[in-house]
Amino acid sequence: MPALFGLGVGLNIPPGAAKYTVQDSMVLPVDVTAFLASAHAHYLAQEFKATATLPDGTTQPLLWIKDWDFNWQDRYTYKSPVHLPKGTRIDVKITYNNSADNPRNPRNPPKEVWWGEQSYDEMGSISFAVTTNNREDQLTLAQLLRERTRTSVARAILDGTVTRLRKEQVESETSVTHQ
Repeated sequence: MPALFGLGVGLNIPPGAAKYTVQDSMVLPVDVTAFLASAHAHYLAQEFKATATLPDGTTQPLLWIKDWDFNWQDRYTYKSPVHLPKGTRIDVKITYNNSADNPRNPRNPPKEVWWGEQSYDEMGSISFAVTTNNREDQLTLAQLLRERTRTSVARAILDGTVTRLRKEQVESETSVTHQ
């Protein structure tokens, strides 16, 4: 979360923005058990936080990285599996720092940064490894995740991200063939 490493959230971090935030939420349609969380972003990410709010209103922290480092793109296995019942809302918040005060910022002075696949671009998500508690619920969960992916791609088309990425790819391919 967000889907496809944040493709479609309109990631466009202005230069100097020290607390640029991306958020996403999802309500689980079935009971699941979570075994691990995984964070992914590039150099401007600063903080990752994922929290589950269970149907009874109690909260369960799932992941909190307060000072992200690019080298921490890893899996974080829970000491004990975490049961998340149907109706649980998972909230994810990722904060980026595109200011000159960020020692990990690869651009000095800071420049506008969009969603992209290169390390000097930015993206971000928290992924979870889960199993459904009932085998017959696998399809329901898979359908939700496919719909989130479709929605993410549609938003990236509408906000111009896909067009920009394709243009960059064509320019890169053209540059290589002319060298």
